[in-house]
Amino acid sequence: MKVYPVGLVVEGKRCVVIGGGRVAARKTRVLIEAGAWVEVISPEVVRPLAALGQAGRITLTRRAYHGGDLKGAALAIAATDDQEVNVRVAEEARGLGIAVNVADDPGRSSFLVPATLRRGELVMAVFTGGKSPALARELRMELQERYGPEYGALLELLHELRSATTSAAGARGRRFGQEYSSILQSGILGLLRRGDREAAGDRARRILGRAAGGGESQTDPAETGQKGIVYLVGAGPGDPGLLTVQGRECIARADMVVYDRLVAPQLLEYARPEAELVYVGKATGYHPLPQEQITSLLIQGAMQGKVVTRLKGGDPYLFGRGGEEAEALARAGLAFEVIPGVTSAVAVPAAAGIPVTHRGLSSSVAVLTAHPGAMESTDWASIARGVDTLVFLMGMTNLATIARRLMENGLSPATPTAVVQWGSLPWQVTVTATLATIEDEVRRAGLAPPAVIVVGKVVQMRARLGPSAR
Repeated sequence: MKVYPVGLVVEGKRCVVIGGGRVAARKTRVLIEAGAWVEVISPEVVRPLAALGQAGRITLTRRAYHGGDLKGAALAIAATDDQEVNVRVAEEARGLGIAVNVADDPGRSSFLVPATLRRGELVMAVFTGGKSPALARELRMELQERYGPEYGALLELLHELRSATTSAAGARGRRFGQEYSSILQSGILGLLRRGDREAAGDRARRILGRAAGGGESQTDPAETGQKGIVYLVGAGPGDPGLLTVQGRECIARADMVVYDRLVAPQLLEYARPEAELVYVGKATGYHPLPQEQITSLLIQGAMQGKVVTRLKGGDPYLFGRGGEEAEALARAGLAFEVIPGVTSAVAVPAAAGIPVTHRGLSSSVAVLTAHPGAMESTDWASIARGVDTLVFLMGMTNLATIARRLMENGLSPATPTAVVQWGSLPWQVTVTATLATIEDEVRRAGLAPPAVIVVGKVVQMRARLGPSAR
């Protein structure tokens, strides 16, 4: 069935729902959200409808449907489990010229009710022509994950700005349209997501101020959007499903995506077709683009007015050099925002069935890098004796040294140890042994980077929680 999607204004109007089950309750809720005055007619009603009636939010008429119940209604919904009653409701509605929806019967309906997501007055609807309400609900759930409450706040802010600038736009209407695009790319959603509407409004007004002034701005260009913005985004441990919703949004709005070696290729599909994708991956002993040049690339992109998304494996602030990049951006006077990611230090052990803390086994955890420079400054005595669980990142080339230094500083050679390669991905491999034997077992298994090393009693939990035990 082909439909023409429209927005029907029912605010303050009487809408009648015949039926008292779950379907009637769902359709009643949507009408209430639209501001309708709803009357539900049914001898029996489910608990949510009864609660709405007790709260005075709907008129609840506890009896069977009678002819004439639809007089004066703006629209009607037939949602009983009696097909004969639904047919009678549809016939009365047609006779009175009232729009009617019959649940699960598109042929007798003059309008269809989509699956809707409402963020304030921002409404997104999914129609399937009545063929699959379940699919419509599933798609609505995806929209719900993608578009949070901040979009309702954004709509109100844009409406406020549009009303204030309409009289000033005149011949510059096209310029204002461009500035609205700059607002959306300026990080304003992050401010609204945190509930800082005042700061969001200030930033948006500064951007519009440039258009009102004919292109000249007396404010900091990093705030007005004259320059771009850089998002430092954590892409998670490898599984593309572990990217955060906010991280996905940053990829989708980027003009340039600068990404590392361990970023899942599927994540780049969220980027716009015209976005520039820049690979800056590093591996052990192979750094085709030094960190200084990567940082310069971010600064240059933002200086050119671009939205730049720096996509890093794990979390940008945990051995991801995100702090260094943020410092450089701040010194350059550029706007940036950090989007935390799911760190491999916790997610990879979890994927292998190893919780990094566990009552009775571990109440403390230390995350360390096994980079050669950091190894020399590590207080081995403190971590060997004072921490229950040790997680080493980037440590495969120094596995033997890690084991030796820990044992030299008092950690038992029998301490359970695990190495997890390609954690969270379908081809994940896990090797468990003791601290004394882990190097030999890893060599025998042929494991190589990337891998996470876990040392501590919690490794024993893998026997009960690992994939093979489920």
